[in-house]
Amino acid sequence: MTHVLKSGATALAAATLVLTAVGAANAETAKIDDRTGDVWRYPSEGSDSYTQVNSPLNVDIDKSTAKHGDRNLVLTTTYKRLAKKDNAYSYWTVETGAGEQYVALTFGGDGDWGGDHTFFQMSSPDAATRQLARGEGECTGMTHKSNFRKDTVTMTIPRTCFGEANRVKSRSLAAAFKNDKTWIDNGHNRGHQETGWTRMLSAG
Repeated sequence: MTHVLKSGATALAAATLVLTAVGAANAETAKIDDRTGDVWRYPSEGSDSYTQVNSPLNVDIDKSTAKHGDRNLVLTTTYKRLAKKDNAYSYWTVETGAGEQYVALTFGGDGDWGGDHTFFQMSSPDAATRQLARGEGECTGMTHKSNFRKDTVTMTIPRTCFGEANRVKSRSLAAAFKNDKTWIDNGHNRGHQETGWTRMLSAG
């Protein structure tokens, strides 16, 4: 098995959604409640030996939400325990109604707990595309925030980043790495198969 953040071979499946119209802009929101204590560990890159573990720091997803508005797509992952210890990835895949897929990723670690972020189209994850997420070109205004008091990581993505697509769906993943071991959790179910998304959300 290749690395989870490179291969996309992540643990994602269908979940119960709550869709509501939000505010005057008629933005749509999807909320997914994930059971905690469902993190998986595998020992090294290339291994298919998964072990279910309890709830390590910065990995176990409690809830994820996606809000698609007039200007931005706002993705929030709520963790059981988010702390300034070890490293942490928050990882979302976004797919438009036309089938184009994008990746939004934040990373926090020792010396930079606020973290960094990147965004790229799956078909062209090159340095020039990632640079758009750092305040240039079409992705000007993209931001992320780690809130250790609320145990949340939030990514705000301008709709211009994905061609102002009117309809998008998303899925969430958390990951951490230490001593050649990887811990992962998806925000959709207790397994580790890539099978689920939110419903399509329409912009305001």
